[in-house]
Amino acid sequence: MAAQAAKAHMKSMNPSDTPTARYTLDIQASATSAASFTWAIRDRGKLIQRSDRLLRSAADARKRGEEELERILHPRDRQ
Repeated sequence: MAAQAAKAHMKSMNPSDTPTARYTLDIQASATSAASFTWAIRDRGKLIQRSDRLLRSAADARKRGEEELERILHPRDRQ
């Protein structure tokens, strides 16, 4: 019985159980323009969304990607 309780406790502490663990945000240099970047959001490796515009810096791409990831994680917060 104690082993089951410990196992359940360990499972609940697993960081991969958090909603953000299933998503990854990839920032990549553009293949078409040397000074531009794009972002892509993946759900367990499968592409679910990517930027449709080239961004001027990796920081810009990360910021926009993180904003979109927040929209995915918290859809009810949209107005």
